[in-house]
Amino acid sequence: MTRPLRLAGHPLHPLLVHFPIALWTVGVAADAAGWISHATLWWLISFGSQALGSALGIVAILAGFLEYATLKRVHAAQDTAVQHMMIMCSAWLLFLISLALRGLPEGQTPSPWATVVAAGGFVAMIWGGWLGGQLVYRFGVGTKAHCASE
Repeated sequence: MTRPLRLAGHPLHPLLVHFPIALWTVGVAADAAGWISHATLWWLISFGSQALGSALGIVAILAGFLEYATLKRVHAAQDTAVQHMMIMCSAWLLFLISLALRGLPEGQTPSPWATVVAAGGFVAMIWGGWLGGQLVYRFGVGTKAHCASE
C-alpha cells in the first residue's frame, strides 16, 4: 500500500486545494465585475486567476490522486472519493476550456461562452469541494484516525 503524502504530519492535498479554489473564485468574480463595468482590468484579472488556478489545480489533482491511491478498495469512502475526483477534474477541465475560449490575455472582452463555462467550472468546484468535505468530516479520510486504521 502506498503511503499518503504528508508535510509535517499533515496531508498535502487539503493544503494545496485552497489555491485553485481561491483563484478560480477570483476569476469568476472578476468576470462578473468585467461584465458589469466593462473595465479591461477585470478581464486580465480573470484570465490570470483562472490560468494560475488551473496550473496549481493540476498539482492539487496529482496530490489528491496519490492520496486516493492510499484508500483501501473496500473503504466506505471509495465511491465518494471517485465522485470527488471526477467532479474536480471536470471543474479543472472547464476552467481550461474557459481559458481557451478567451484567447491570449490582451484585456479584450471575452466571449460570453468563456464566462458561462467558467461559471460551470465554479459550480462543479463547489460540488466537488462539498464531496471533499464529506471525505474528511464523514469518512475521516486524511485524519489521524484514518491513517491509524491502515
